[in-house]
Amino acid sequence: MKRTIRIMLLLIAFAGALNFAASAQTYNWRSVKIGGGGNVTSIKAHPKVPNLFFITTDVGTPYRWNHAAQKWEDMMWYNKIPTTYWNWEAAAKCGDIAFDPSDATGNILYATHQTGQGTVPGGGTSPGTIMKSVDRGATWTDCQLRVTVLPNSDQTFTDRLAVDPNNSNVVYVTTRANGTYKSTAAGAVGSWTKVNTSLPDSVSGRFIFFDKSGGVVDGVTRNIFLGGKAGVYRSTDGGNTFALMIGSPAEPRRASISNDGTFFVTRLPKADYRPLGAHSLHKWNGSSWIDITPVTGKEFSGVGVNPANSNEVIVSTTATWNHDIAYRSISGGSPGSWSSMVPATRDVAEAPHSAGNGADGNIGHNVNGFAWDPFNASHVWFSDWLDVAQTTNVWASRVTWKLRDNGLEEIVVAGPSVCPPSGPNFLVSTTGDVGGFDHKSLDIPPPKGISSFFVTSTGSNTSGGAIQYSDPNFIARVGSDGWNGIGIGGYSTDGGNSYTKFPSIPGARGRIAVSATSRKMVWVTQGGLTYQSDNLGTTWTPCNGVPNAVLKPGSIYEIWAGMQPLAADKVNGNVFYIYAAGKVYVSTDGGVNFAPTTASNLPNVGNVAQMNVETTPGKEGDIWISFSGDGIYHSTDAAKTFTKVNPTVIPKSKWIAVGKADTTASSNPVIYVTSEGTAINGVSYGVFRSDDNGATWTTIANPVPGIVSNMAADLHGRVYLGIGGNGIFVGEPAGGPVVSVAVAPAADSVIVGFTKQLKATLTPTYPSNSAVSWASSDAGIATVNASGLVTGVAPGVATITVTTQDGGKTAQSSIKVTSTTEVTSVVLDPAITMGLGTNRNLTATVLPASATNKKVSWTSSDPTVATINASGLVTGLKLGTTTITVTTEDGAKTATSLLTVGTVVVANNCGGPTIGYFVADSPQSGYQWTTSTQTAIDLTGVSNPAPADVYRSQRHSGHPLIYSYGNLVPNGLYVVRLHFAEISGTITAGKRKFNVTATSVADTLLKNFDIVAQAGGRYKGIVREFSVRSNASGVLNIVFRPIPNFEFPVVSGIEVGLTPLTSVAVNPSTASVGVGDTTRLSAAVLPAIATNQKVTWSSSNTSIVSVDGSGLVRGVSPGTATITATTNEGQKTASSTVTAGNIAVSGVTIAATSSVGVNNSITLVASVEPVNATNKTLTWSTSDAGIVSVSQSGVLSGVAPGTATVTVTSQDGAKTASSVVTVSNVLITSITLNKPTATVGVGDTTTIKAAVAPVNVSNKTVVWSSSNPSVATVNATGIVTAVAVGNATITATAQDAGGVSSGSVVTIVSAGSCGVLTNNGFESGFVDWIRNPNAAAATIGTSAQSGLKSAVITADQGAINYGKTIPVTGGREITFEVWAKVEGTPNPANNTQMILPWWAGIGIDFYDAQGVKIASGTTQFQVHPFDPPKTVYTKYSVTKLAPANAATIGIWASKAGPSGKLVLDDFCLTIAAPSLIAQTVSLDSLAQKTVGDAGFDPGAVATSGLPVSYASSDTLVAVISNGKVNAVGPGTAVITASQNGNEVYSPAQPRSRTLVVTSGLKVLYNDGDNGQVNNNNIKPYLTIANESSVAVPYSELTARYWVTAENYAGINKWIDHAEMGNNKVTMNYVQLDKPRQGALGYVEYAFNASAGNLNPAGNSGAIQSRFANVNWENLSETDDYSFKSTSSYVANDHITLYRNGKLWWGVEPDTAAAVLDLKVYSENKNTNTATTALSTWLKVENKGNVPVDYADLTIRYWFTADGTASLNYWIDFAKLAAANISGQFTGNQQRTQADTYFELKAAPSLGKLYPLSSTGNIQYRIAKSDWSAFDETNDHSYKAAGTFAENNKITVYYKGQLVYGEEPATQSNGRMGVKENEVTAGKLNVTVMGNPVQGDEAEVVIKGANALPLSIMVTDLNGRSLFQKSIEKPSETERHTLPLGKNAGLYLIKIGSAKESVLLKVVKP
Repeated sequence: MKRTIRIMLLLIAFAGALNFAASAQTYNWRSVKIGGGGNVTSIKAHPKVPNLFFITTDVGTPYRWNHAAQKWEDMMWYNKIPTTYWNWEAAAKCGDIAFDPSDATGNILYATHQTGQGTVPGGGTSPGTIMKSVDRGATWTDCQLRVTVLPNSDQTFTDRLAVDPNNSNVVYVTTRANGTYKSTAAGAVGSWTKVNTSLPDSVSGRFIFFDKSGGVVDGVTRNIFLGGKAGVYRSTDGGNTFALMIGSPAEPRRASISNDGTFFVTRLPKADYRPLGAHSLHKWNGSSWIDITPVTGKEFSGVGVNPANSNEVIVSTTATWNHDIAYRSISGGSPGSWSSMVPATRDVAEAPHSAGNGADGNIGHNVNGFAWDPFNASHVWFSDWLDVAQTTNVWASRVTWKLRDNGLEEIVVAGPSVCPPSGPNFLVSTTGDVGGFDHKSLDIPPPKGISSFFVTSTGSNTSGGAIQYSDPNFIARVGSDGWNGIGIGGYSTDGGNSYTKFPSIPGARGRIAVSATSRKMVWVTQGGLTYQSDNLGTTWTPCNGVPNAVLKPGSIYEIWAGMQPLAADKVNGNVFYIYAAGKVYVSTDGGVNFAPTTASNLPNVGNVAQMNVETTPGKEGDIWISFSGDGIYHSTDAAKTFTKVNPTVIPKSKWIAVGKADTTASSNPVIYVTSEGTAINGVSYGVFRSDDNGATWTTIANPVPGIVSNMAADLHGRVYLGIGGNGIFVGEPAGGPVVSVAVAPAADSVIVGFTKQLKATLTPTYPSNSAVSWASSDAGIATVNASGLVTGVAPGVATITVTTQDGGKTAQSSIKVTSTTEVTSVVLDPAITMGLGTNRNLTATVLPASATNKKVSWTSSDPTVATINASGLVTGLKLGTTTITVTTEDGAKTATSLLTVGTVVVANNCGGPTIGYFVADSPQSGYQWTTSTQTAIDLTGVSNPAPADVYRSQRHSGHPLIYSYGNLVPNGLYVVRLHFAEISGTITAGKRKFNVTATSVADTLLKNFDIVAQAGGRYKGIVREFSVRSNASGVLNIVFRPIPNFEFPVVSGIEVGLTPLTSVAVNPSTASVGVGDTTRLSAAVLPAIATNQKVTWSSSNTSIVSVDGSGLVRGVSPGTATITATTNEGQKTASSTVTAGNIAVSGVTIAATSSVGVNNSITLVASVEPVNATNKTLTWSTSDAGIVSVSQSGVLSGVAPGTATVTVTSQDGAKTASSVVTVSNVLITSITLNKPTATVGVGDTTTIKAAVAPVNVSNKTVVWSSSNPSVATVNATGIVTAVAVGNATITATAQDAGGVSSGSVVTIVSAGSCGVLTNNGFESGFVDWIRNPNAAAATIGTSAQSGLKSAVITADQGAINYGKTIPVTGGREITFEVWAKVEGTPNPANNTQMILPWWAGIGIDFYDAQGVKIASGTTQFQVHPFDPPKTVYTKYSVTKLAPANAATIGIWASKAGPSGKLVLDDFCLTIAAPSLIAQTVSLDSLAQKTVGDAGFDPGAVATSGLPVSYASSDTLVAVISNGKVNAVGPGTAVITASQNGNEVYSPAQPRSRTLVVTSGLKVLYNDGDNGQVNNNNIKPYLTIANESSVAVPYSELTARYWVTAENYAGINKWIDHAEMGNNKVTMNYVQLDKPRQGALGYVEYAFNASAGNLNPAGNSGAIQSRFANVNWENLSETDDYSFKSTSSYVANDHITLYRNGKLWWGVEPDTAAAVLDLKVYSENKNTNTATTALSTWLKVENKGNVPVDYADLTIRYWFTADGTASLNYWIDFAKLAAANISGQFTGNQQRTQADTYFELKAAPSLGKLYPLSSTGNIQYRIAKSDWSAFDETNDHSYKAAGTFAENNKITVYYKGQLVYGEEPATQSNGRMGVKENEVTAGKLNVTVMGNPVQGDEAEVVIKGANALPLSIMVTDLNGRSLFQKSIEKPSETERHTLPLGKNAGLYLIKIGSAKESVLLKVVKP
């Protein structure tokens, strides 16, 4: 058959019948240009190939330089490294690159790679490995040397991998932790051997260099240098041995060697894997080591020597970030030969964000190393922590270093990226170190990083960025100073051109979201709270309802960059979403309040996970969430519900992004996901796009460049990927030829030496080939590079032309080049004043204004007073003066200013221009204006006035005029000086008054302030001074508040000044603290009013005493340490000497008792005393580990029921405490089955699973059973096997004592058959069929020709075969038929296109006796291909004769092709058969058997003489084994004999007989009470007899004696005598949940294992037992089911016997209807009816058969109060205890003979009033407060004096409903009145079947109607009619089901005829 399929496939291929051309959208991928951004750890120049350079990076791919394209090209992106080497973090992390220096092609490379090969994609393993490439990095093979490679951790070191320059086969590698190895076979697998370097593996090798000047030995380079911790090691024997070189520098870092063997090494300042630099520079001159450090006090890192000239050396300082200076020498670094390369020039065009202009000598950011170009003299390259740079003349007087970052992308994304829907930016990114970017172009590096707006000390790291969707110019960002430092954040309103810092910062890092329609923001801080702000970050308020720590605390890199639990709805500006711990919290009020939704199917991934929330553009409430371990979820109802999307295609996804293909409102969303190791569409590490909400997916990247850290999508079909360590990539849809090209701008100008960027726009936007080239009409005027960047060369006009590679389309731009204008001078304010501790930006004016180069540099003459950075930001450090100098880059023009640092922090000239340090104001309020005057201001008598011109302007406002000053010292006390002058000549004196406050009205500074009155007239200055404290966020507000009916407030000037501190003291100066304990020190800053009171605390020895930021000291170990407080201002210090010592334990306590369930755990909490004891270590123990175990953390685990003592003991002092622990079983309370119903075909199986509750049950085992094993069986794991057609209930029953169970109804349908085939229509699945090559080949479908099911072949080359042997005799006629069709499956590339199989067919084959197929007998039906295709069921059939030598028949169906399906149903095969001889079976009656009797043959005989088989209807009674019947349990079973015939005889009619099996056990009983049937104890005497032939273990037996326990108060039990031994028999009383006839419970007898066996023909001997009420109340035996009056032992089948829980002897009592029947008996103790005290004793008896809770009972005595005096009562006595009885009076009843009732209640703690029991006597009295007499004759409940008798005028209520007695009549309310017991003489009898009733209906039986018409009415207690019915001709017995109300309570049923009626009360619980 397979051969036939292959032939068919070839025919299809040759014929070209099918076309599978894909129409999927393709994507072009490229880097988003940023330039650099990460540590370039090394750069190397190939010595044989010109212009071939290689670099390595600390977190990304290595690169090679493409000189022709002037760019770096990756060597490990995409699939250059197979994905089996990738893991969660690394795909292309390379530690070192080495080339073969003898290879003239430059193609042979070696690399160390961080991860080794795994078994699956994403399974990359540690340690790393060595890779080799022979095609210059295009592909790599594994050399399989497993070594630790950690490029990021080891970025300090490089050059660990090297090839011998004299032998290309010799490769060395020295490692971090595995020693040094070499290969002598060019890295071949298995060729690596360990090198004897004398260094242990734990000491890392730092570099390895070959000195080829020393010649060779044994064919290899003789001299080899190796860097190690102790210094430089050297081998002079070709690497056989190494020795430490005397005088070599310890802690070497980087090195460089020349061709003559001169070796240069920089040295680390300390042992550290990641220091900033080295301490000194050393040189090996061939005979000794010498120190050639250029200058002292600096750190050095990178060194480079010209390989062709060892005298030419360059080295750079480091550790200054952007102030590194290079030194050069032309005499090998000899003393005095070094010259600094200051100034220098930095050309940053390829990475404008990489700051530093070189004027101060800065060449880079922590330079790593230099590489000399071996083919171009004076060309030198370097790499640093951000960039690569090159100079073409290292010897120039001013060296120009050009950044060469084109193609180098190493930015590390630190948070999610955002795609604005419009506006200036394509993308908003968040990154480490440089803070991210606002990408206004994808092809041009951004001019600035976010770090330029947020100046930090350790790097600007942003982790959250967001835009306002309706105004994308508004951008918000959050992050931190450094990876884990203080928070930073701010916003831009102009698309990122400028940023404003948030005035307050509530936390750090995390994620931020902005409302879609406003500037409301929500900030999820990392590890802290979630905050919202509606005032641009002026204040942040915690969001209500959001859990704490939505994001894991820690550094910025401790959560995934793409993790995004926060999102703003992109339509509704009030809606925000937050995912936390499996729930989605939604805010609908702009982030103020959040609440969890009801969605319950989301996974709980904690607060650090690869998950992100995305909202859909243009769709309110539309949300997507991706979970890396659990696929994607979608909600369309604002997170109320979620649907898991297409889990079969997307089982796991890493990130999700939602965008659109275009910006039209009607366009559908486009969904993107990424995969990692788990494939999607068969692709690991891919990107996938769906245009139909996840129904189908198209692969758009296979594989991705590297590990995807985050993902974002825009509205133009673009998708962005943050690639770990390799920047950001963009994918753009591509397709079609270029139609046209346009260039913008079409005309522009540029200055000589400056640049202008041109942009080409293609139509269509994403053609198949988007490449363009640029050209200039006159390169002498202007040049243009490959990206359209124009550079002005000389004045004139040039035409720039862009030409498309596809189609040669062109466009032009006219560029006018103008000459430069030189700087003539620079101007700076001559005197500047600023405040201590403040920052101020200085601005220099470069003249002329048209000057071309306006760049300047800044210096301070005294940096201790003030420092100034490159941008002119000056910081005041201490009081004093310094001279600030500004110098122009062009012409070195200078200007100076005398800067004074004073106490004024900020000063405003209100309403006027900046005057001195009084800066023009910008108050934070609206509705304001200014006025000014030319009139001079009188400042006579004003102390320390502002400049006079300040008073000549003023600011007004009709609203509160707010001045808010931020960035102050939090909670600092500031001096505020307010300057006023009245300059209005028109305002009447006394008409301008206002108030001045600090922030709130309560902080009043000036009240009813009148300038004229206070200053003494107009145009007179006045100053008011105050002390005002800033708030906790460092903000101080001054508010000028208008007063109604007065002129508006004004102010001329404001000064905010600080009070400097002078000293600090620490109190106390000495202190003691216990180890592990704390105490607090305080710092006193003087003067007390000093503004900046902040101090930092430190310890001289944190291993003895530690201290936190608040001065809290903690003892760590015994000893003494000095704790120092250092002021933030001025760095003044004070100390305290703190001694730490141990504190002894005095005791330990735990709870005295506790309890735990078996297989459950609880934690005991131990308290150590004193609480500050040093050693709180405890040990835990248990007295019986078989009952309870305990861990050393106090966790108790229940093992078995019982009691044990758990003890805790302190390590210090051995103090102990104990807890008595009770362990009990937690029982199963409910079982839920996953399949309440199921339908299964005969022979098939299905699995039912049981879930038990509660989750902490002790024994979760359930026992499975079938109600009808002949229909369906079930095994111990819930697998149900269909046996025969019918129904069965599969029950799971708790194994524990609770016995809870749950059932599933299983319907078994016929498997079906046709001819000789069974399950021919697959109703039983694939029973009797075989799927090839495996079970995945075919599935069961529901598209059936008949019945319910069909077979569907889905797999390529899949087939099914009939699995049973089909015998056939040659020459027989056979008829075969089958129904079949084909179906298509969607084309993965176009889901609207359905693809059919390549081929599909069905066949029938014949085989001979040896199993060889008879070729001539085969019949094959081709279902497909067919024209038209058979897509509806078609019948295929054949009738033929079996070949003469045929022995068996085979049936098959198959299909070929990866798509489409073959659907099959209703196979049929008939084989003509000869006529058969009839036969019969005879079977005689079966004799009764006893359990254990020997198996017997029933003796059935077939007339054919063929053997007969037997079957048992109940295998629990009888089983068939080896043809014999074995009695296994008491009961009856039907034994059936059958004979199924053969090829000669037809099947016989089966015959059946009933077999009766007895247990052989019986219970003999003797009444030990000798006929006393009513006394206080019952004495059952029992004997158990075994009349069977097998022994029975006593432990398997239990017996039940069924009783009604009158006056029940608990039962005591005794075994008075047992012949087998009293201790071997136990008794237990079990109260029934539901009553039975003659039984409310039973006494159960059980036997322990020591009793042994009840032997055949033996008995237990007498068991004399006795039981009684705990209170010794009488018990009546006459109504006990098991009682029998006998004085000798007789069989008693009312005592039941069980074996292993199954009834083995006797008959259980029938169930009885529940009856609630309460009666009241009373005894009036008053013989005089006019008594002053009512004294009616009473008792309530339960005459029913169900217990009643005392808590549900109340009793009412109805009477007339006879006056208005208040009433009192006394409980004089109660059998239940007087304290347990309470009463209350209720008056105003207005009833006949009653205006009051006295209600009695029993305490709930009394439990229940059991059946046939009484409350006993309750003696009470009622009296008036004035002791006046009652008239009892008019009391409803009155009964004449006498003994106890029933009194139905006292009423009883159950759960608030009347259940006994007759309430006094009341006036009719218009509803039907119903009387109780309305019965007339006659025989009408009505019975309620069960009272209380179950459910909403009552069933009644009516007898004795005497053929008279009946009426039935149901009412509630208020007389409302609920149901009515008439019966015209009733029968003698009528049975009716009557509806009741839905509520619990008492209902009345009235049934009557013309002669009589009956009223019944029915209780519905």
